Amino acid sequence: LSGGGDRINWVAGVFYWDQWTRTRSVRYAMEEFNVDPITKADNARALALYQTPYCQALAVNPPPGPSSTCQTSMAFYKGFSTIARGKGGGLSEAGTSGTAVFGEVTFSLTDKFKLTVGAREHSQDNYTQGMTATGQAPLYTNQDFAVDPLEGLRNGQYTPTSFDKATGRISARYQFRDNVMGYVSFSQGFNSGGGSFITEPGTGNLILVSYKPETLNNSEIGIRSDLANGHIRFNATYFDTTWDDIQASLALRYCDAQNNCYDLPAVVRQNIGAASAKGAEFELTWAPTQKLMVNLILGLLDTALTSRTVNTAAAAAYVVGQTEFSQAPKRTDNLGVQYDASLKKGGTFTTRFDYTYVSQYWRSFDPSLR
Repeated sequence: LSGGGDRINWVAGVFYWDQWTRTRSVRYAMEEFNVDPITKADNARALALYQTPYCQALAVNPPPGPSSTCQTSMAFYKGFSTIARGKGGGLSEAGTSGTAVFGEVTFSLTDKFKLTVGAREHSQDNYTQGMTATGQAPLYTNQDFAVDPLEGLRNGQYTPTSFDKATGRISARYQFRDNVMGYVSFSQGFNSGGGSFITEPGTGNLILVSYKPETLNNSEIGIRSDLANGHIRFNATYFDTTWDDIQASLALRYCDAQNNCYDLPAVVRQNIGAASAKGAEFELTWAPTQKLMVNLILGLLDTALTSRTVNTAAAAAYVVGQTEFSQAPKRTDNLGVQYDASLKKGGTFTTRFDYTYVSQYWRSFDPSLR
């Protein structure tokens, strides 16, 4: 719904969602070294591997850990295979439903000064449900399921969660001239928490790995201008953002009751701590004629984790050392030149050149995934 008049304009609405997903995961590990996928006895390839000088040297002087020799390492990684457990693989279900009520009002306090205030109430219910698969998974890789892979029975591993959060936004803009406007704003953001199941090595039991909601506060100041009778457009923005309980997709490390820890072949969403980001964006567009246009964009970004979350659960994500932000280049440049030529019988022919530069950045928060 929206409405208003000369001095007040408003918009309001309700958003509703209800969805569920069911996931079947089957892992085949070191299958090319098995006589068969059930007994997982070493085949001729594995036996030949153990006779190599490298494996012979490890057998004489094994290092510490669960994969100290070629034989123990082979057994260790074969243990990640899920095909020999029950019907093979893990089956889980997850669902989410909720509502969000939002509204925003803009007050024209004067002909040049406008104030906008908005709010959003987010209410969400989640659940994670462990399941027992009833359909057998293929015993060998690269084969289709003979039955519906998502058939199964719900078991007692049911975990409900709820998340409620009110967020707001306030923005003020001032029209210095007809073609120059400045603004300041503060806004909040929210991502709900959740969880996902992973398979415990050795037993095949499902372990719930959960994560908390992520909240964000963003302050921004900027200017928008059209100059030189519309031939030049210049926009500039500075922003300062802080996160709490920031979420990231990370690798997992599992520790058993004897405190033996090792990496799992799983990547799940986890909280890693608090973070901040500051940056500026500049946009310049120059149109010397109706046919020629040149645009230049510069982005500067400075990001950092200000604190780190230490997860002490049996299956926990880990971030090693002073890790950097992911997907956050410090500088981004874009240069574009466009020329529109008019054709004699109507229409136009457009020629455009673009150059983009993105400085180096890490692909993941987790150093082990880089």
